[in-house]
Amino acid sequence: RLFKYEDHYDRIDYVHAKVQSLVYDRLRNMYGFQQIAIAQNESTSAPGGGDKHPFPRIFVSPDIKTNTRILLLIPKVGDESPGQWDKNLFTSGERGNVLFASQFSYIDVALAQGWGIVLCDPNGGNVHDSDSYRQEHVLFIWDDIVQPSQATCVMYVAFGEGTDAVLSILDSSRADDFRRRVKAVALLDGTNGDKRKEKVDRAWLDK
Repeated sequence: RLFKYEDHYDRIDYVHAKVQSLVYDRLRNMYGFQQIAIAQNESTSAPGGGDKHPFPRIFVSPDIKTNTRILLLIPKVGDESPGQWDKNLFTSGERGNVLFASQFSYIDVALAQGWGIVLCDPNGGNVHDSDSYRQEHVLFIWDDIVQPSQATCVMYVAFGEGTDAVLSILDSSRADDFRRRVKAVALLDGTNGDKRKEKVDRAWLDK
């Protein structure tokens, strides 16, 4: 039937909300992931709270502190939340597969191979449209989750603008530790490092 322009986008928003609920439910109840808050900047702490807490809330596997291998998944910019690559693919992607745009296929393979997992939320908090915010989010996850962990083998899979957030670590004081512990990066539909000025970054990526 015919429906108004506004009705169409209301329906899309409804579908996206239902999908996020489905994704979160599976992350918690099927995979046993824990949802924790991450600070927005150096002057704030990250207390607990519900899904609508102002701090971005990432998901981590229960063994994240002790696993020697960690995989971090970072979605594109927008309203995407942990466990999703691109919410628009839920309605425009593979027909009949509502989870086409989820990160579940990566999670399933990683868990089967014994990896610890971090699902990042660079779009969370109150300033999700800021490039610097996304970079800070990835840096804080390194500081709060990866650096103090026992992981000696770290891998990143990043989509869209999330790719530049990962590469920003190479421009920070964590660069040496990052190069030692990160064994692979997969940059999907995003920058490939050409924007980075340091030749050592290009050489490390090529390696």
